[in-house]
Amino acid sequence: MMDNYERITVYNEQNKKTLAGELRGGCAVTVGSFDGVHTGHRELLRLLKANAVSAGLPAVAVTFAAGDRPKQESKLLAQEPKKRELMFAHGVDRIVELPYSAVKDIPARDFALGILAGTLNCRTAVCGYDFRFGQGRDGGTETLEKVLAERGIPVAVCPPREFGGAPVSSTRIRKAIAEGRPEDAAAMLGRPFSFVSAIEKGMRVAARLGVPTANQKFPAELAAPAYGVYAAECVIGGKSYRGVLNFGIKPTFGGFESPVCETHLFGFSGDIYGRECEVSFLRFIRAERRFGSVSELQSAIKNDVAAAKAFFGLEDETE
Repeated sequence: MMDNYERITVYNEQNKKTLAGELRGGCAVTVGSFDGVHTGHRELLRLLKANAVSAGLPAVAVTFAAGDRPKQESKLLAQEPKKRELMFAHGVDRIVELPYSAVKDIPARDFALGILAGTLNCRTAVCGYDFRFGQGRDGGTETLEKVLAERGIPVAVCPPREFGGAPVSSTRIRKAIAEGRPEDAAAMLGRPFSFVSAIEKGMRVAARLGVPTANQKFPAELAAPAYGVYAAECVIGGKSYRGVLNFGIKPTFGGFESPVCETHLFGFSGDIYGRECEVSFLRFIRAERRFGSVSELQSAIKNDVAAAKAFFGLEDETE
């Protein structure tokens, strides 16, 4: 069985012939950005997989790489490895990554017939209710249905997944993250918003205050949470730890140009510098602020720790 890396193919002139050969028996296909692989995307992938299994075909998801995608200015909801991991976890057999710059000027009809029905040899397709594609986004759901019908290829349309009375969308999730509403973001994502990066040595200010932290740079490509203090969960080497984190630019100590994440892990001791850590934002506790003195900061940290422990039901436990 192929590992996940072998199931990812970049769509280019060099790989077109290989793809066509590997999919000569046909496939079930869907197209989308799948940013964050949120609950709406998961419904789409569930329908894709169901149709693929019914037809005895592999489930193929066509998407865009992080570095060459539509709306490049929009911050992402998942790092590339996480996005791929989630897509495979929700039924995708193969991912085909389209360089957006190479296909953005292809008319919708040519895209459907040349790439989906042509190179990928799709026998059945699935799309979202608001699907747009082709040059200038000139094609939609009805376009895809009409064009593929010419080749006898059925198209199933996935209805929206709703939260709070409106369809789930990447835009709504980014807004929830930016406004310090991680629980709303998690409800729409189907998982807590998280990131992965290596633990680095910091200024050791927190350690001197009695609350040592795991310090990490926040990935610049991701949607940034509201600056402040959160109850959080960290996974290091497959083991999960609860804690309290501060995300921001540390204004009390002069401020930083880029945000950093500092997490105090409950009940943890040891050297973890250089190790990869996945941090999940669970509950917003308070906004970041500049304190007038070290004692004022220490008092705030004590309250933050207590608030996070209360969230986890650990208020009676000691460090």
